[in-house]
Amino acid sequence: MTLRLDYLKHADPLPLHALTAISGYLHESDPDPQLLSLMELRASQLNGCAYCIDMHGKDLLELETPLPRILLLSAWREANVYSPAERAALAWTEAVTQLPDGEILDRCYGELPSISRRGRSPG
Repeated sequence: MTLRLDYLKHADPLPLHALTAISGYLHESDPDPQLLSLMELRASQLNGCAYCIDMHGKDLLELETPLPRILLLSAWREANVYSPAERAALAWTEAVTQLPDGEILDRCYGELPSISRRGRSPG
């Protein structure tokens, strides 16, 4: 994968620090690693970032994720390989990535079960 733009060199550091902080928080909250990687891959698909799609796809392969769960991610609503909790997490991922109106965001948040292995609820 060829890096066309070195984001770390050219980006405004403030948004990059915020993104890094969010990612760090998610990883420290002890979510299921496979679900977190699915969420990251779905956000990368929506953002059209080939570098991140490649990275998160490889993360899922390293976690021994069954191939259909990776390949069907862009059609997760129609695929029967995701649990209700995973579907809620993917809907939430799409809602916060695409930033729809508040009503849709509130509905998705309300449907989001805890994705933490420790049983904490989100938010």
